[in-house]
Order: sequence, then structure tokens, then C-alpha cells
Amino acid sequence: MKSFQSPPVIQMKIMIPGGHLTPALGLIDWIKEKYPDVELVFVGRKYSQQKLKQPALEFNEISKRHLEFISFEGVKSSRSLLLMPLKLLKLILSVRKALSIVDVHKPDVLMSFGGYMAIPLAIASKIRGVPILTHEGTSVVGRANKILFRLADGVVYSYPKFYNFDLSTLKKPSLRTGTPLRTKIILPNSSDQPIWIKKPIGDDQRILLVLGGSQGSLTINKLIQDSIQELVKDWIVVHQCGRPNKFYNYREELIQRSSELKVSADRYYVREWIEEEELAWLYKVATLAVSRSGANTLEELRYYQIPSILIPLPHSYYQEQEMNANFMAEHGAAIILLQNEATPENLLSQLNLVLTHRKQIQANLKSVPLLDSKQAPELIFQQLKKICKQPSRSE
Repeated sequence: MKSFQSPPVIQMKIMIPGGHLTPALGLIDWIKEKYPDVELVFVGRKYSQQKLKQPALEFNEISKRHLEFISFEGVKSSRSLLLMPLKLLKLILSVRKALSIVDVHKPDVLMSFGGYMAIPLAIASKIRGVPILTHEGTSVVGRANKILFRLADGVVYSYPKFYNFDLSTLKKPSLRTGTPLRTKIILPNSSDQPIWIKKPIGDDQRILLVLGGSQGSLTINKLIQDSIQELVKDWIVVHQCGRPNKFYNYREELIQRSSELKVSADRYYVREWIEEEELAWLYKVATLAVSRSGANTLEELRYYQIPSILIPLPHSYYQEQEMNANFMAEHGAAIILLQNEATPENLLSQLNLVLTHRKQIQANLKSVPLLDSKQAPELIFQQLKKICKQPSRSE
């Protein structure tokens, strides 16, 4: 009879700045399950809308996972020369605060997922001799990660190439790992039909999943609003519209408009945010999706092999979302609908096109040259151990 051997205890404290949240949550979920002795500290925004005191998504998600959360405000970049002196002063002040955070919490390593929040913490970590690993999950290296690549002791990434950066110029350890997905998204049989979907959904019903991101997409929301009367004739539409901001309350406007059009409540469901367990169930039953083309959403759609119409954000840095969408379209794994062509007529036409070629697109999704997301957390964690040089010991 084989004796039970407990997993090695890893003595490590990892500090994670806010940035691209969902891959960070994927890594956190994996570490908490595999190595519960590893200490995790998250540094990020407590409020997404300071004046409205609206809790930031990262604060909510980290609180659910019972991790220590440190409130911190980074400094967004600006191209305005007039604002440069003010931005520089704010950066200096944020680095000073970051130094105090690093001094108090004494992390063994800083694990960045890009974003402006990570820069002052990376500078502080560099000053204090704390090693840094940064992850780039998109096909375009973001502004923050271009700086973080210089500061980091190691780089991990997802796509086989970058459209705006030559990996051969990177004179430090790097590894292609893929993108971690949240545990509850990928656990088999982990969720039931959300309680807010009132009627049971059968296998013969078409489900259209509309994803505009946590902050919402005015373009996608308006497109669905203008198309909803026609859509619900053939589809049950589940629409993640984003949380309110100082200009719009998307959900209220969409519900009011659908009510005016007498759209049946069991054919159109509008949610500000869809929880992980609910989203996992929806991914399993969705026929097609309409979405922006952020890398993390694309990775989840690829994992579940959901044919999609992608509406890339046209003004993202270096056309990042267009590049991500093009990568999928080049492999026959998605259809692109450009924002300036996103009319109800074109949407309905493209839905019929994707539906006609659904089986082929699903087959193409399997062969997209991206790594298996399930192995990403372990590969990243191994890199963390290497740059951290923290030995493990069995107990």
C-alpha cells in the first residue's frame, strides 16, 4: 500500500498588482488549491467609480477569495505634454507609497499581469531587490508591459508572436505559458442554470451570449438594443452589458427599451456582470457569442469552442483588439464585424453566416496555435519559483 505524501510546502509570498484581472484570478485560484501555504497579497483599486463609491471588480473578486487586499491608485499614462509634469509628480508619489507597501509586506516576488497599476510597484520592487515576473496575455505588448519588460527578471506570455515587439531582443528569461483561466470557469459540471434565467433552457434552443466586458461597450449595447426585436425571434439572448458609470446605466436603459418593444422577459436577459459559475454554465450551452476581442474573453470562448462574432475596440493601443480578432479570424476561428459596420442588418447577416459554418468554426477553434490554458498556472508558478529562488521542503 502506497503511503500518502503531502505536497511540498512552498515558502513564498507573492504580491500581485491589479492589471488584467481574469488571468491573475486564474493563477490565484490554482495556487490556493495546489499550494495553500503560499501567501498571496493583491494590490489594486478599491473603487472603480470613486465619486459613486462603486466597488471595483478586482476588490469584489479578491474579497470573495479571502485574500489580503491593499488599496492603491496607479498613474495612467498621458500623451499630453501639458499633463506630463503633473503625471511625473503623481508617479513619484505613487512610487513612494509603493515602497512603503513593499517594505511592510515584504513579498518574495512581484507577479504582474500588465497595466499601469504595476509600474510604481515594479519600480519599488526593483529598488528593494524584489524579483519581478510579468505576463503578457495579448498579441500586442501593452504600454505598461513595454516598461515592465525592462524592469522584470522574467517574462511569460501567451501568443506565439507579438505584432509590436521582437522577442529576440529580450535579454532575460522568457517562456510561453498560455493564459490562466479562472478555476470555476473550467471545472467540469461545476454549475447549474442561473436562477435569474426563469425557464429551463433545452438543447434545441439557440442561445446567443453577448459579452461587452466588465465596463460595458456602448457600441455593442446600442447594437443589441436596436436588434433585439429581431434577435428574440430566433434566439434566447443573454447580455452582459457592464456596470453603470457617470454617463450611462446600461442595464436600466436596455430593460426599459426592451419593455417598450414588448420583448418577452424569458427571451432576453440583461446582466451588469455575470458571475463565474453562471458564466461557466452559459459557456456550456451557448450556441454563438457576440463579443469584444479582449484576449482573456477570447481564451474562454476558445476553451469552450464557441463560434463568435468579434467586434474589436477600434481605438485600443496598437489596435490590440483588432490584432487579437485577426489572429482568430486568420485561423477560421471567428468572424469579425468592424465597429463602423456594426448595424442590426449586418449583425443578423453575420449570425446566419456563423450558424451555417458553426461546426467548421468549432473544429478550427481546436486547432488555433495557442497553448492549453490548463497548464498555464503551473508553468507561470514554476517561473516564479525560478526567479524567486525559494526552496521547497516536504513536511
